[in-house]
This record gives sequence, C-alpha cells and structure tokens, in this order.
Amino acid sequence: LAVDGARFQVGAPQIHFLKPYHSLQAKVLLNDVVDPGDVLTVCVDRLRDLGISGIVRFRDPNVVDGRHQSHRVVRIKDVALSCYWIVVAGLTDHDSMTLQYVGLGNKRHFGCGVFTHYTR
Repeated sequence: LAVDGARFQVGAPQIHFLKPYHSLQAKVLLNDVVDPGDVLTVCVDRLRDLGISGIVRFRDPNVVDGRHQSHRVVRIKDVALSCYWIVVAGLTDHDSMTLQYVGLGNKRHFGCGVFTHYTR
C-alpha cells in the first residue's frame, strides 16, 4: 500500500509482548508545558513520580531556523497536539517494563507517550 509516496505493509494484527530495553523512545505530549526548555525537566520529574530513573534527552537535540527538531505537531481532526520526541536511556529492566506499560504524558490513546525500543 502506498500513501503519499510512503509504502506501508498491511496485514493481520500481531501481538507483541513487552520486553525490557535499556533505551526507549516516545512522542510525549505535555499539555501543561509550553516552553521547550522545560520539557526534559518535567519528564524527569514525572518519571521520578513513577519511581523510574533514567537519562532523559531529546531524540534530535538540533535546532534549525529556531525550530526544535524533536518537536512535532500531531494533528487529529481539527486539533493540533504539540509533542516532543524524547529518549529515556539507562533504564533497568523493571523501569523499562514499567515505562512501556504506564507511558508518560497525555493522549496515549492517540499514540503519544507510548514508549518503544530505541536504536540509533
């Protein structure tokens, strides 16, 4: 299947069980955070509230033309959601499983704050 020049494979749904990874990534939506400089601090605080410790950083820390490259706008119907791609590294197996299960931020039913394995 091709959509707007991108190829997709469509098939039967598959179940994948959670596995512990030491580095995870997600688009995180924080409704109450406006300043990009506060995103990482808020993420660290919220992870600490969950009892999770790890190294939090932007997936792409570069700023081009005044725009943070880890910032994305997810549009759902008429609503624009401001998200940031973050990576949480240095996780223990337990913390990794907890973060994948619980997630972080808002709108997880739209795919925000859902953590997956990060490889670079």
